[in-house]
Amino acid sequence: MMTYDVIWKLLEGEGLEYCTVTLQPATVIQGKVICADADRCFVEYEVKCDAEGGTEEVVVRYHEEQKLRTLRLERDHQDRWTVNGVVREELTGAKDIDIGVTPSTNVLPIRRLQLEIGQCAEVMAAWICFPEFTVQPLLQSYEKTGDNTYIYRSIDSGYTARLQVDANGVAMNYEDQWKAL
Repeated sequence: MMTYDVIWKLLEGEGLEYCTVTLQPATVIQGKVICADADRCFVEYEVKCDAEGGTEEVVVRYHEEQKLRTLRLERDHQDRWTVNGVVREELTGAKDIDIGVTPSTNVLPIRRLQLEIGQCAEVMAAWICFPEFTVQPLLQSYEKTGDNTYIYRSIDSGYTARLQVDANGVAMNYEDQWKAL
């Protein structure tokens, strides 16, 4: 089993994340994000993947203003998703989860796609948006620009970020947003 911990610091605002990443035999990511700026919140999550690296199950707890909200997502082998037990057809085809308050879930498509330098791939993710705490499909792309660098793009919004990753594909620096300590 290959497990290690990562601590990220939020670069814009006040926040930290403590994350445990297990990469073998199957990927499991568990994290706790604390935001102490204007959006005071605490998010804890667990992501479980299948042997091919696709997301199977996600549980996210969002603590905000004395409220606790929970999302449970599941993906079957035909890439159909349920959110809190309700089938969400618009997410069909997505293999990955993208939890909007953490850089941790970028490891999923990076490891699954196994891109060579210069290659680019588009994927659809089930995106958990914050502070709305909603789930929607998000078309995104990853381009491998160097041994440990990628360009992430949100196709719909045009948002772009440069990612520096370690040898296992875990983000160490997420341009202007998160940095591993």
